[in-house]
Amino acid sequence: MLNVDDMGAGFGLNVQAVAGIDARRICDYMQTVLSHLAEALESAPDSAVCDLPVVPETERQQLL
Repeated sequence: MLNVDDMGAGFGLNVQAVAGIDARRICDYMQTVLSHLAEALESAPDSAVCDLPVVPETERQQLL
């Protein structure tokens, strides 16, 4: 389960996951895509959502 908490000046993410699923990793994915979504809405609102990065840069570098 993913909760997004509005803290006034920002948002907090909280994930509860079953054993075998890394909750921290899910939070990292969500933080990455939400950050890129906010940036795209400000600077390139015609961007396609499917073009937004989901995998954090550090993990992407490890995968390459």
